[in-house]
Amino acid sequence: MILSELPGLKEVFKKLRSGRHVSGEDGAIYKALAEHEEEFRVLFDSLGFELLRHRRDFFYFRGSSGYSSFGTRIAVFFFILVESIAEKGERLEETLFTQSFLIADLPHFQRERYRKYMAEAGMEDEDSLHNLFQRMERLGFLRREDEHSLRFRIPAYRLLDLCTEVLGESGEESS
Repeated sequence: MILSELPGLKEVFKKLRSGRHVSGEDGAIYKALAEHEEEFRVLFDSLGFELLRHRRDFFYFRGSSGYSSFGTRIAVFFFILVESIAEKGERLEETLFTQSFLIADLPHFQRERYRKYMAEAGMEDEDSLHNLFQRMERLGFLRREDEHSLRFRIPAYRLLDLCTEVLGESGEESS
């Protein structure tokens, strides 16, 4: 196959370049990547992009653009959510990936300590949280079910992996 004739090339590249994490829910774009993974990898590599396939079966570019302050916000948001789920004694993966979350019930502005973390990350009100959700949705981490609820998509495993990695490192330091 001629690399420039890969199915959906323009849209696949546009989505990945914008930071999108492409999973099975993305239909034709995902199918094109899954069926022609090696060809896409070779092409993108020649353009200076590293295509990765996560063990949970979604695709993304390593080091996609625009994660500086956004990266901090998303990390703070996700760490708070993970801590809150753990404190309730719920099964983390099951809760994150099978349940819908009512935005009004999220813990991020319900406790002083969490409000402080959110403010330090530049999110001082619910509008900033909604802006974060819009960007997370564009990147493929979540899906808004309506204006009041959301559900995490499989690519949010990258965020969970980060939490696990940080917790593992902090555990090693305390040993």
